[in-house]
Amino acid sequence: MVRYLEIKHDVSVRITERSPGLSWQMILRIRKLPEVRRQYISDTGSLNASRVSVYVSPENALTFALIDAAGECYSVVVPLGEHGISVEQFIYLGFEIGTGSHTFMRILSGGKEIARNDIPFRVDPGPLDMTDGIIGADISGQKGGAFDLVAIWGYNSTLTSDDFDTLTSRLDKPVTVFVRFNGNQWMRREHDKNLRQDDPVHAPTYQTIPPSN
Repeated sequence: MVRYLEIKHDVSVRITERSPGLSWQMILRIRKLPEVRRQYISDTGSLNASRVSVYVSPENALTFALIDAAGECYSVVVPLGEHGISVEQFIYLGFEIGTGSHTFMRILSGGKEIARNDIPFRVDPGPLDMTDGIIGADISGQKGGAFDLVAIWGYNSTLTSDDFDTLTSRLDKPVTVFVRFNGNQWMRREHDKNLRQDDPVHAPTYQTIPPSN
C-alpha cells in the first residue's frame, strides 16, 4: 500500500499569471467499479448548462468536462492505467479552466500538465461556484465513482507555479486518513467549504492507514 504521496512539480515551465476561471486540486486514489457507466468524482453546476464535471468514462478514461452557459460541451480526456493516470495509488491531480481572451482546459498530475484542450475563443462558463457541488456522484446524487479522497480544494481562478508550490509544500507527508467512496456514497460541498452528507445510507466512510513499523 502506498503510504507517502510524492509530488514532483514540473519546474521546467513556470506559470506566472492566474487566469479567470476555476481550479480543482485533489489528492485521491482512483479505484475501479465493475459497472460500465460514468463514475463521477465531482460535479458542480446545473444539469444542462454551467456545469463542470470530473468522472471516469465507460471507456475507462478520466474525463474533465465543461458545459458552458449556452449548453455547449468541451472536455479533456486521459486514459487510466499503464499509459495514463495511475489507479490504486494516491496521486495529486489538478483540473483547471482558464477563460481569458481564449479558453483552455487542462489536467495536471503532480503539477505537470498531462492533457490540454485549447479553444480559440472565450467560452462563457456561466455562474460557476467552486464552493458548491457534489463529491462522489453527479449533481443528482447518482452515478457515483469509487475512490479514496485525502483532500480537495476549489478556486475561482487557475493557479500559478508559486500557488502550486505553496500548496504542495504542506503535502509531502504520509497519507494516514482518507474518505472512501464506493459508488453510491457522496457528499455536498457547502459554501463554508465543508463536505456534508446527513443521510447515513449515502455517507462515505473514513478510513485510516496504520503507521508502518
